[in-house]
Amino acid sequence: MKTQSRHYFPLLIFCVAFGLLFSILTVSSTIHAEEAQPITTETTNTPSETTTETTTENTSNSNEQTTDTTTTEETTSPNDPIKIEYNEATQIHSAENGNIILYCMNDALHWPHDTPTYQAPTYTYVNIDTTNLSPALIQKIQTLLYAGYPYNGLNLYKVVSEPVIMSESEFTTLLSPPDWLRSDFYNTLGDTIFTYDDYKNKTENYQKLVQFTTEMASYYGSTTPSGHSYADITNTSFYNAIYYMLYSDNPLEYYSREFGTDYAVTEEQAYTSTAYALWKLMYDNGITNNNISDVSRYPLAVKLLNASATLLSEEPSSDQIKVVGDTTFRYNKADGKWYTGILTLQVPDTYYGDFTLTLPSGIETTTGTTSITNNGSFVLVSQEEPSKDTSMELASTLAYVYGKARVYIPAAGAKASDGKGFQNMVGAMIQQKKIAATTALSVEPYTEDPGTDPSTDPSTDPSTGPSTDPSTDPGTTPSTQDPASKTEQINDEKETKTVQSVATTSVQTSTQTHILGSFFGLLITTMGLMFITKRNH
Repeated sequence: MKTQSRHYFPLLIFCVAFGLLFSILTVSSTIHAEEAQPITTETTNTPSETTTETTTENTSNSNEQTTDTTTTEETTSPNDPIKIEYNEATQIHSAENGNIILYCMNDALHWPHDTPTYQAPTYTYVNIDTTNLSPALIQKIQTLLYAGYPYNGLNLYKVVSEPVIMSESEFTTLLSPPDWLRSDFYNTLGDTIFTYDDYKNKTENYQKLVQFTTEMASYYGSTTPSGHSYADITNTSFYNAIYYMLYSDNPLEYYSREFGTDYAVTEEQAYTSTAYALWKLMYDNGITNNNISDVSRYPLAVKLLNASATLLSEEPSSDQIKVVGDTTFRYNKADGKWYTGILTLQVPDTYYGDFTLTLPSGIETTTGTTSITNNGSFVLVSQEEPSKDTSMELASTLAYVYGKARVYIPAAGAKASDGKGFQNMVGAMIQQKKIAATTALSVEPYTEDPGTDPSTDPSTDPSTGPSTDPSTDPGTTPSTQDPASKTEQINDEKETKTVQSVATTSVQTSTQTHILGSFFGLLITTMGLMFITKRNH
């Protein structure tokens, strides 16, 4: 019996040792698995928080610095005699190869270009601050030239190809003479109310206007009872309106083509309005040889005279173009389109120009406009999901002052054969430069929730807007969610939290296996010990 027991003793010792070793290794593996268990991850995406009041200041290499569109290369010095340049087609005077646009300062004197009856003299120039003009007048001249043609530096008007024709009611407003004119010609004008119908029906009032033109002719070379000259009369918008009523077959068109509006004007109208505004400014400030006392017939001239602003006196920069707001497109269930947030253009206050908005195909503003001014707001919309790598551009050509205005003076003693002298000329040192900046746009991915019934989905109701409450969205109720990825949408912030639970489930399964292994190891050890004990007895 002892021999038989001694025969099985090595096998029994092996079983006990194997069982103990298996149990120790199993428990150790379980401990390490629990230590290596990953922490549940939480990914938060809050577009509304990260894009609110976002300032897009020009992405890298996105700004376009464009060379000056008007470049003045100095070819003369103040003492060099020059001939004033003249373009017969546009009737514009200039210097420095057309780069400095000149305006006349004395309407009662001769133009500074050659005509069949006289030859214009040579001119020299001085800086305007060396003249005897007051600082206030110099500043007013500089502002007028900056705002006028061709620079439009204050963005006061828009150049159009064809004149805007006024309506009959607009024309009627011109037929109210100033009080001094009613008083000086009381028998014909008096308290009479004139209208455009007087022209169409050739009424009694129309005959009064005919009589008025006859009476006013008697004041040529003299003054009216109130002390006004013949030129004062012909300068009024009233006189010019009745002139076209009496001597044209279409007063509305002729008047509109001659004088324009205060905003939409042709290039010729913009130039003429600037010229008359300057003459009126000279008249008001007592500069001799000026007779333009009234420019009311030129609405833009009146606007230019009233202009007051800080002028841009340094080169504009593309780096100053900023777009503030939410530049991310998001899908709107209500109409099936993609929208950005409200975007606002911000540039320095002296950048007065319109900025042209250039957009990719398929994207537009909700209002359809592509012209944005400083602090102007807009929203972009797309019928289809925009490309992820898309952008927009804002560009403008701005005027800036780079030096003092110049006054061009005719040669001393220069006179025409009629004994009349020649006008002084003034030109501003202004250049124009195009600036542009590109702003990147992004797209927030959209995945339609499965099982959503559009007819019952409150997010399709435009009056309530897109819903983000999971309790009211059939596609995100707990019963239909994937347990491995739980999505929770909070209010309108579209905050998405994704909880990953796959790693935890794997660790739990491994732990159960290790515990079961430990149990079998201990069971084998116990059975071995019991067998040895029994054999010893």
